[in-house]
Amino acid sequence: MKRGMVKWQPFASLPEQSGYIKTALREQNKLAKPELSPEQQEELNRTILEAYHAQEPVVVSYYQDGYIHQVKGIIVKMDPIHQGIVIKCGNEQGQFAFSNIIAIELD
Repeated sequence: MKRGMVKWQPFASLPEQSGYIKTALREQNKLAKPELSPEQQEELNRTILEAYHAQEPVVVSYYQDGYIHQVKGIIVKMDPIHQGIVIKCGNEQGQFAFSNIIAIELD
C-alpha cells in the first residue's frame, strides 16, 4: 500500500465520512455545460435530421448533471413537443432534450 493511501485510510473508515469523501470527489469532477455556437447548433440539427431520415446509427454526446455521457443507437422519433429526440439502443429507448445534446456523429 502506498503511503498516501495509508495516510487517508482512517478517514474513510467511518461510513458517513467515506460517503462524504466520495460525494466531494464526484462534485469536484463535474463540468460546466458546454455552450454551442449557432453554427454548431445548425450542424447538430442537420446531422440529427440526416440520421433520422436515413435511419443510420449515431453516437450522441449529451450533458447531464455535470457530466458528459454518450449513447449509441438509432433516432426513432423527433419530439417537437418535448423538444428532443428518442433513440433506440437495442431493446431500450431513451429521450434526450435538444438543449442537452452537445454532439452527434454518424456511427
